[in-house]
Amino acid sequence: MGKVEKHYDRHKRLVWAKGTARDIYRRIMVGSGRKVRGMFKLPGEERLYHLLGPRHCFLTQVGAEDEAPGSLEEHLANLPPFEQWRFVLLTGGQSGKVQFELAREISGEALLEFVREPQ
Repeated sequence: MGKVEKHYDRHKRLVWAKGTARDIYRRIMVGSGRKVRGMFKLPGEERLYHLLGPRHCFLTQVGAEDEAPGSLEEHLANLPPFEQWRFVLLTGGQSGKVQFELAREISGEALLEFVREPQ
């Protein structure tokens, strides 16, 4: 398991973290044991994403509906090992009356930053 660099505020709330997508997902999204509100960004880029999740949960968003097996049981039985998972960053917005969703597929080794949502 890789290292995730973390910074907390005086109330012991996580305000920033940096690590691989796999480690951020494992340690912050799943392993924290509490709801974490924040956004994600790739270092050197300005775009903020609202959600990080495993690719196999976002097949429609990444245009891979044809990869989805027939049943949930079949889907879960054919997952690759965690070390091979790819991830999806997801965000959305609105321009006038048009709503949009933007998904970006990344590897589990991609460096990622987590930033707490402004209060």
